[in-house]
Amino acid sequence: MQILLYHEKPEAQRDILSRAAQRSHLMRRTILWDLLLPLLLTATAALAQFYSYKLSHIPILRAIFPVNNCVWEQLKILFFPTLLIAVVRYLCTGGLQKGILTTYAEGLLLTELIAVAGLYTLRGILGTYKEWQSIAVFCVSTVFLTGYLIRRSNRQKCNNLPGMLLLLVMEAAFFRFTAVPPQIGLFMPI
Repeated sequence: MQILLYHEKPEAQRDILSRAAQRSHLMRRTILWDLLLPLLLTATAALAQFYSYKLSHIPILRAIFPVNNCVWEQLKILFFPTLLIAVVRYLCTGGLQKGILTTYAEGLLLTELIAVAGLYTLRGILGTYKEWQSIAVFCVSTVFLTGYLIRRSNRQKCNNLPGMLLLLVMEAAFFRFTAVPPQIGLFMPI
């Protein structure tokens, strides 16, 4: 009886050590994901700023990149690259990181609300719209999103289903309101 307990204990310790090693390895890998996000967002923003209006006649690009200079369309620059990173990260680390899509969905929703508030606040304070305002709000939003993901990505407790649903709803809203924008200020060119 004691021999069985003696042999079971090292196996349990090995399992714990194995899970700890996997967790440590995962945390090292996620730092790369968290550093990749601001780089991808910046590259996508630059491409969108210079080329998206010229390529807006292609339907798939019209759905993903901004087609005019309104606040809603500028939010696409944050959403779609982050969605791409979230899906790739989920596919690469899905089993080891519970709820990573939910964390990304929460971060995206908060970041987009901050971006809208920031753009309208700067426009209200200055009274006019300048291109640097969008760039400044984009930079602050990217820093906020990256910080949120770093802080929350290894501490989430829930599963990925709520995040998947929220990301799908947000994506559907972008597609729908690009095709048929409501006649409110959020969708009017600045």
